[in-house]
Amino acid sequence: MSRILGNVAVTTTCLLYEYKGDKMLVGDLMQSLAERLKFLRESKGLSLRKLAEQINVHFSTLGSYEQGRRNPDLETLKMLAEFYNVSVDYLLGLVDDPKGHLKGEVKLATDMKRIPIVGKVCAGNGIPAEEEIIDYALIDSKSSADFGLEVKGNSMFPVFKDGDWVFVKKQPIAHTGEYVVCYVNGNDGIIRKFVKKGRTIYLVPENPDYERIIIEPESNITWGIIGVVVGKYERIMHY
Repeated sequence: MSRILGNVAVTTTCLLYEYKGDKMLVGDLMQSLAERLKFLRESKGLSLRKLAEQINVHFSTLGSYEQGRRNPDLETLKMLAEFYNVSVDYLLGLVDDPKGHLKGEVKLATDMKRIPIVGKVCAGNGIPAEEEIIDYALIDSKSSADFGLEVKGNSMFPVFKDGDWVFVKKQPIAHTGEYVVCYVNGNDGIIRKFVKKGRTIYLVPENPDYERIIIEPESNITWGIIGVVVGKYERIMHY
């Protein structure tokens, strides 16, 4: 079932929100496209090499489409839709009817960029380790986000829930009121609201059951900002 936010269709159990004016678009299009391309090929009983011969696209390129590592340009997308006798909207997962079309304007995957989603960010340089990548998301190519981080726990509930993804722009500074991914005393990155009063820094959880972290100039605390949260990807349940 598709969900619509503005002019963006969301087709799985997740919803992508606009946040702080940085427009974030649907992150499931690549996954939906990959799954449907593989399903349609297998339904025809074709191997990647056989398909490549029929449509004159290298089999490794087709494989990257089906694995979600790369998305086809618009002309290739149209050609694949014609070959499988389905609509482009169906390939993208925007509709469930193979011949159906979504009403309204939709931002296509060709206007997007792919960023890694990580399970944790280590202290230090804050660079997400390749082994920590758990998924990828497609977002607006103009977005400032560099990577996504999966939320763990309820310290930032209800703004960020366990299992949500936050999109992060890497930078070492923040303004009061912004949500940041930061590290404290060498621990993995955590999400907190950044508040500065005078020379004192407060890293504030949204959940009142958790204590805020207070950093005074004379505090013997090693900490740093890895990046600022510019968007979120919220999981919702369908019943």
